[in-house]
Amino acid sequence: METITERSVSALWLSGRLSRFNDDSGHNIEVVCPGRVSTRGGCDFQDVVIKIDGEKTVGDVEVHVTSDLWRQHGHHRDAHYNGVILHVSMWQRGLLPVRLQDGRILSTVILAQYVKTGSNLPRVMSAGSARRCPHLPGSGKKTDLVIVEAGLARFEQKSARFAQALRNGDPDQILYKGVCRALGYAWNVKPFETLAEKVTLQIVRRNAAESIRAKYNLLLSAAGLADRWIGRMPEGVQPMRASDWATASSRPLNHPALRIAGLCHLLHRYEKTGMVPGLVERLNNALPREAAAVLDRSFTVGGVDSPVLIGAGRAREIVVNAVLPFMHACGANINNGLLENNVKRIYESYPSLSQNELTRYMGGLLGNQAYGACRQQGLLHIYHNWCRTRECGICPVVTLRKPAPV
Repeated sequence: METITERSVSALWLSGRLSRFNDDSGHNIEVVCPGRVSTRGGCDFQDVVIKIDGEKTVGDVEVHVTSDLWRQHGHHRDAHYNGVILHVSMWQRGLLPVRLQDGRILSTVILAQYVKTGSNLPRVMSAGSARRCPHLPGSGKKTDLVIVEAGLARFEQKSARFAQALRNGDPDQILYKGVCRALGYAWNVKPFETLAEKVTLQIVRRNAAESIRAKYNLLLSAAGLADRWIGRMPEGVQPMRASDWATASSRPLNHPALRIAGLCHLLHRYEKTGMVPGLVERLNNALPREAAAVLDRSFTVGGVDSPVLIGAGRAREIVVNAVLPFMHACGANINNGLLENNVKRIYESYPSLSQNELTRYMGGLLGNQAYGACRQQGLLHIYHNWCRTRECGICPVVTLRKPAPV
């Protein structure tokens, strides 16, 4: 037992060499996909696909050397582990079953009964790496075309959501909310969206039009992130709590307080014109080949002689995930085919965004290190709609069919 580490047990799990078990309650467990190594707190592997008595489920897996470490590590008191669907341990020690923080019983699989102990054990344990998709067709060019089409499908999906909102909403408020979502990075998307709903553009204009500082005081207090109350909350605005935000693992540039400061600069930048008319004016004055650079600059805040509040990488995320699909939706709503087509062309040629864990993972899985925002979005579309749940039989990469928005 002393020679086996959690890392080696994890390697055994990831290798896929063991795929059928019985859990501590006698349920049949079949591993469809062992998932990918987690880069966040709350589990060792995420996007694991298993069948429990034939019923498919997707979630997280936590791995230990001995089963009693679940309680010793305090996972039963930590809500971050409520997404775990299977507890994997080499040996049983202590009582089973274990429970999640929300009270649900969690299945535990004991691997020792499925592993042949002896001289080969350390070698088996050290194996385990991510594997390329076994269902890839032969033509890399055809796969690339599918990825591009998937990127366009994801774009149309986002545009349709904006178009639905535009039918009854204020365009500036809708874009403001979309920009807030894009500022949320991975962990604070929902809190930023909530902040935009609590402190609307109308509230900002009515209560903090005079300066960036006034906007920052208002939004930071409403977010629940101010060290003390700054001024008085507008009537009807119930402040959020600091615990609503994920800050523990944030890099300094991703801290929500810094993102809120960048948001305030953006709001002040477009205060006189409005965000939507201001962007349209900037694009109308730019040559087509300059459009991407103009949009990048429109959402970059700081740099050179001032602190970076929204860097070029985050600005591109805002443009690709919010601004371009929003403007495409605007064209659709007013039957302006020229605007729709121009925005779509900008998107198709838009430069690459910063790589994230999913684009890297999918690039390795499909053997396609995607260049350009459209292809990167295509990898994400394929992942979320087919790869995450291992729907290989209908995946467009396998069938080489044009993917539709899902």
